[in-house]
Amino acid sequence: MSDRATHKPVIRIATAIAVSLMVTASACPTTDGNDPVDPGDQTPRPTSLSIVSGDSQQDTVGRLLAEDLVVELQDQFGNTMSGREIGFTTTAADGSVGSASVNTGSDGRAATTFTLGTESGNQQVMAAVTGTATVSATFTQQAVNDFAVAVRVNGGDGQQTVGGLSVSVSPSVAVEDQYGNGVPGMEVTFAVTGGAGSITDAVDTTDFNGVAAVGSWTIDVGANSLEATVTATGLGGNPVAFTATGVTSAFSIDVRYSDSSLVPSDTIKAAFDNAAARWEALVVGELANVSFNLSTGTCSGVWFPDFNETVDDVLIWVSVDSIDGAFGIQGQAGPCRIRVSNSLPVMGGMVFDVADLSRLQSRGQLEAVILHEMGHVLGFGTIWPLLNLLQNPASDTTGAPIVDTYFSGSAAIAAFDSIGGTAYNLGQKVPVENDNTRFGTGSLNGHWRESVFGTELMTPQLNAATDELSIVTVASLEDMGYLVVLGSTDAFVWPAPPRAASSAGQVLMVDDMWLGPVYKVDSSGRITGVFRR
Repeated sequence: MSDRATHKPVIRIATAIAVSLMVTASACPTTDGNDPVDPGDQTPRPTSLSIVSGDSQQDTVGRLLAEDLVVELQDQFGNTMSGREIGFTTTAADGSVGSASVNTGSDGRAATTFTLGTESGNQQVMAAVTGTATVSATFTQQAVNDFAVAVRVNGGDGQQTVGGLSVSVSPSVAVEDQYGNGVPGMEVTFAVTGGAGSITDAVDTTDFNGVAAVGSWTIDVGANSLEATVTATGLGGNPVAFTATGVTSAFSIDVRYSDSSLVPSDTIKAAFDNAAARWEALVVGELANVSFNLSTGTCSGVWFPDFNETVDDVLIWVSVDSIDGAFGIQGQAGPCRIRVSNSLPVMGGMVFDVADLSRLQSRGQLEAVILHEMGHVLGFGTIWPLLNLLQNPASDTTGAPIVDTYFSGSAAIAAFDSIGGTAYNLGQKVPVENDNTRFGTGSLNGHWRESVFGTELMTPQLNAATDELSIVTVASLEDMGYLVVLGSTDAFVWPAPPRAASSAGQVLMVDDMWLGPVYKVDSSGRITGVFRR
């Protein structure tokens, strides 16, 4: 066989391999690191608007800021963009920008001026590329008050309380500039100008909001007046006058101790007297007398002896007895006789567990518990259904669905609004406790809701050291028909601060309302009807 014949197959194989490689290369092209990459869309578009200068300036309200507000526009490649429209707007009610629409120059920048609005505080100017609001920048400027031109009453005028007590709201003034902004750092001196009252902390300096207040103002019976003078000349309204009226309470609470009870100590009796005096300073109106001629019996679970006399205005029988041992029911209270004319209590009972009394006293919690229970004798929670003031009462069946239980008296609603309740949006006002799984049936539907009122005295949980008797509670008594004054309530506000842990421990007012029958009586003490709950 010749060499030529021998090599022909080799040539054909090599040729086939070459063709195969060419086909493969054509079907599956490859690139190396030197091949160009598809650049995609290279059209410049605005992606970044940044502040160049003019941010964080401070000046007096109503004035033109010294420095222009300047922004710079860049595209996605970091290059500045010219000829693009930038819109400038402000949130300041009466602030203004010099030019609301500015095109960027050759350097990609646009600028405007800003005149501050007349309200002190932070004011903002927003810059944005027209048609692309997401490409934006925000300037924040600080407007400070102008000089003081006037002073006015801020709060605490025209109050009424029992003579010898302090008004609930300390009189205060507001020093303002020409636009009504508060002016801080102004010295104010308070002085009694009428009546035999007295004040504490007579000199104060206006705070950030331009407000200064006297420490406290104790007034006398009759007309009282107070004057606040700002140490400055030329102020309109200076000095500012306040008035208050001191009244004499015609309401009395008579506390008596059941002969069958364990006789309390003088210290414990003093706690009852103090609680009665506190309620007498809040409820001031005389109630109709009721004459009784009763044989030995019980009142709200408290035994009383033969009784033949006239009651003016409320008589409370007190017993210290055994209920259920320590840490259970601390006490129970409520009315047993109410007037047929207005359904207001004339006689009631309060029983305290002897197993809890000494502990409450040693921990400084007894007086708050007594004050709370005495409120139930006056009708707080206990006669609300009779007066149609309790709406959507919660079921007394454990595990039942919870409804929005609330107190519907107009005075209490207004009082709740006055301490911040206008922002309450979790249901109807005023919210009442509806969780009997925690506090028991005897506390259901008769206390302010713990989750809303927290540290208020008439919730079903007490701390004693920090709990406050609020204007809402006293206003609820007005809704019930009492004549009240709001001048000696505590300075409770809503939302209440979280209940702080107490070294003495919390007091759960479990089943603390007497739920037995309440008898309606006429002026001679004769029973005319019964209210059953």
